[in-house]
Amino acid sequence: MSRAKKQHYVPQSYLRGFAEDGEHLFVFDKSTKTSFGTSVSRIASEKYFYDLSESQSIEEGLAKLDGVYPYWRDSIVKTVKNGKRITLEHQAKLAFFIAMQVRRTRWFRNFNISIAKQVEEVLGKMSQRFHAKFGVPLKPDASLSEYLAPDKEEMAKLAQIQSMRSFSTMHSLAQILVHHIWIVGVNETTQPFYTSDNPVVIRPHKQHPIRSYSGLESEGIEIAFPLNSRYILALLERAFHANLEARDCDSMSINEDGVAYYNSLQIAGSYRWFYCSNDSFALAEEICKESYEERAA
Repeated sequence: MSRAKKQHYVPQSYLRGFAEDGEHLFVFDKSTKTSFGTSVSRIASEKYFYDLSESQSIEEGLAKLDGVYPYWRDSIVKTVKNGKRITLEHQAKLAFFIAMQVRRTRWFRNFNISIAKQVEEVLGKMSQRFHAKFGVPLKPDASLSEYLAPDKEEMAKLAQIQSMRSFSTMHSLAQILVHHIWIVGVNETTQPFYTSDNPVVIRPHKQHPIRSYSGLESEGIEIAFPLNSRYILALLERAFHANLEARDCDSMSINEDGVAYYNSLQIAGSYRWFYCSNDSFALAEEICKESYEERAA
């Protein structure tokens, strides 16, 4: 069997839901502030992204999951179109897929790299002070040794793959997602929903000067996952969003302001690229312009 060279951290089967012809969509690059058309096969991927040595077990497992995803997506969309409510089966399947998607991206790997660099910096400063005071180097706890690995990319890849291989981790994340309020938003405008290279985005609605409320289980959290250009899945923590309890497992219309809101979350949450079924990136250009003017001020 030939080895898979190009490995997608956002599945092609998912991205095709945003391509009008099933194969081509438009990309906006945040680094260059430009857009272009391309094929699904050419985006959200890197060479041997999940490989450890000669093993491609993660890539093979993801290929199977990616193969069944369109059926799960189409089932929930069909249910909503028919005016019916989302079932527990829909929730269980989509929650597992979303949990895996959270952990499989380049954004998540880079997050682990940034944590490792922060830990290394803190330990370095502590070691300097320790050596100055006691004349001997500080030996970090063994549990922190992985953060000190010189190859942070390889360290982060290993941590990412271990997380994805852990049934208990994936099951726990899926359980958190299932417990939230589930609402399918129906886009009633001509502007398609965006998706991105990090399509599961979160919005913490509760703020605190010290404490972070940005975890998947945090009070007030909203998790948005576009299903295609017209449908989006919103998961909302129950206590803070109790006013939406009656809409649980139901659908609701999304107007122009709502579409702009969810598209702005994709722009902010993306690693570098976000995608659209057509070249409709006026919102992205506006946000990029405002960001530039704020930096220049």
